Amino acid sequence: MLAHRVGDTFDATVVAQTKDGCTVQLTDPAVTAACAGHPETGSAVRVRLVRADVPTASVEFELAA
Repeated sequence: MLAHRVGDTFDATVVAQTKDGCTVQLTDPAVTAACAGHPETGSAVRVRLVRADVPTASVEFELAA
């Protein structure tokens, strides 16, 4: 679904903190995924898709500047 959008940015909300960063919920498309960085839970952020692995159905984001 997102493999062709690596490098694109998306609006998201931080829904949880993890030891390695945070978990974000994208606004559109509705995707929940890991994100590098530690913004406050509940904050609205802009994230960039850095990896989309189709065989494992996993994606990873970073905070966009």
